[in-house]
Amino acid sequence: MIKMLLPFILVTMATASELITTLEKKIETGCASCHLVGVLSPERVANMKAPPMWGVMKKVKAAYPEQEEAVKFMVDYMKNPSESKMLFPKKTIERFGGMMPSQKSLFSDEELREMSVYLIEKY
Repeated sequence: MIKMLLPFILVTMATASELITTLEKKIETGCASCHLVGVLSPERVANMKAPPMWGVMKKVKAAYPEQEEAVKFMVDYMKNPSESKMLFPKKTIERFGGMMPSQKSLFSDEELREMSVYLIEKY
């Protein structure tokens, strides 16, 4: 029985690994170009264009403890960022030189949703 299931398990694991790699690439392209994602270094901190991702996710989780609500907020914010939706103090705009640009021309709603779930679970 286990020998019969092994190919299915291996394909499932490979597919899941590929999905995570694809999501990580999208996050690197979209999020990490401004937010600090990954290992901290003095140089990376000095060159940040937005709050670090761990800080963003801490704010999101505090404001939206239910994952589905957090995902909805994140997708909406990434598509239509505004000062009224910000979870950080208004001085954050001054610190980083402006509002986050909309991501709706870069990613579909489904991609934003997948990225949001990944970030919530990772951080």
